[in-house]
Amino acid sequence: MNIMIVDDETGILEMLGETLYMNGYSCVLYNSPIDALNSYNIFPGDVVVVDLKMPEMNGITLLKEIRTCNPNARVIILTGYPELDNAIDAVNLGAYAYLTKPLDTKHLISLLDTVQGELLEEQKQKDEVQQMRKAFLHLYKDNELLQNTLDNAASSAPGDMNDEVM
Repeated sequence: MNIMIVDDETGILEMLGETLYMNGYSCVLYNSPIDALNSYNIFPGDVVVVDLKMPEMNGITLLKEIRTCNPNARVIILTGYPELDNAIDAVNLGAYAYLTKPLDTKHLISLLDTVQGELLEEQKQKDEVQQMRKAFLHLYKDNELLQNTLDNAASSAPGDMNDEVM
């Protein structure tokens, strides 16, 4: 699972990066939302953890931009300034979660574990759909081959085979 963390506070970035690493997750850290967005356009993350208040671009705007690139992106908003309006905006724009600082890292890890399970289930479903498509194409080709064989037999047989079968 690819995780991006975006926060203008270096101490929080480092703490989150270390905490996630110690819990088996790898992540890329950005202290600039502009840099994070440019990187996301090239290498999209499965989860983006975003601070709400940053100087270059706030977390709500970054959420909008990321969801424009990838409507299925899971964006978790972090804030030290919880306001109901911001929480409502974040949820309405598709934020996966809205967490307050000081951050309960166990809760964040639990959310990431949930996302990882969801991603695995989504991949399993995609694999099953792909297998069903292959099976359908195989059946279709077999049916097409059978139909061609019957058509060839009918056209090479004397008389009208269709009348004799019915």
